Amino acid sequence: MVVPCAVLAVLIHPSTIYTRIGRILWAFSTYLEAVSVVPQIRYMQNAKMIETLTGKYVFALGVSKFFGMGHWLMQVRLIFNSFDLVELLIF
Repeated sequence: MVVPCAVLAVLIHPSTIYTRIGRILWAFSTYLEAVSVVPQIRYMQNAKMIETLTGKYVFALGVSKFFGMGHWLMQVRLIFNSFDLVELLIF
């Protein structure tokens, strides 16, 4: 999961006032955080007995990451709509 997140961060990252490497690292951490709950969910699917509170916590964590990722992608979409694509990729 780390390599796909790194590739995605290099290809899709925000256009801010920070350096390019800072933007890529920020995007990488956001992508990695969004998929970090997947192994927990897979483990819980294979487990026979799950505590109720643990299941609800992991579910809430997943929903939170999903909405956080959605918010970030909407912000990127707004940036793409307000700037020229070539200008965005150069900076």
